[in-house]
Amino acid sequence: MAKNPDRRRSPRRGLLGKRITKEQINAIYLRDFKKSLGLLGEPLPDPVSELHLKKMVGLLLHYGIDPKCPDCWFQGFYALALEHEKGFQIAQKTGPKKRDGENFLRDVEEIRARKGLKSDKAAILALQAEGRYRGYLPTLEARLREAKAARKKREKKKREKEEQAAAASREAFVREAKLALESHSSRPEGATKLAS
Repeated sequence: MAKNPDRRRSPRRGLLGKRITKEQINAIYLRDFKKSLGLLGEPLPDPVSELHLKKMVGLLLHYGIDPKCPDCWFQGFYALALEHEKGFQIAQKTGPKKRDGENFLRDVEEIRARKGLKSDKAAILALQAEGRYRGYLPTLEARLREAKAARKKREKKKREKEEQAAAASREAFVREAKLALESHSSRPEGATKLAS
């Protein structure tokens, strides 16, 4: 079974998405050989270069660049560099923001439970593999530690508030009980008995 050279998916369609085949090269050699019969000593043009030139013009058109423009090759080169070279791209913050720590922590816990992962590092790597978070692994681990510390601090404040509320409730109950006892003991002895 012969392998198809166009089998792998190309991000481009049409002329730019197809590979140059040997048949195309041979057709150009044959055409140019027939043209040059009788012109001995003249080198034949390179068919691959001709095909590449057609594809380069197609690439210029793909980027919306007029091939007749005097600086079209510079514009095309610049467009390709912007798209494919990291040094030409504007850096964007891709990791979780500090304020999004709780969501990040929830995502890590969720993927650990879903995939049965034992470590936070493995969970972060799984999230990166799914494309949900990008960034440098140690930075993401630091954001996770910060999120865990923030959650612990929130839970501690919540417990303290609950304890304060419970203490205030106990104090109110004790005050009410004391008032009730004092009012009961201040009554005359016969006032508490029901008349028969």
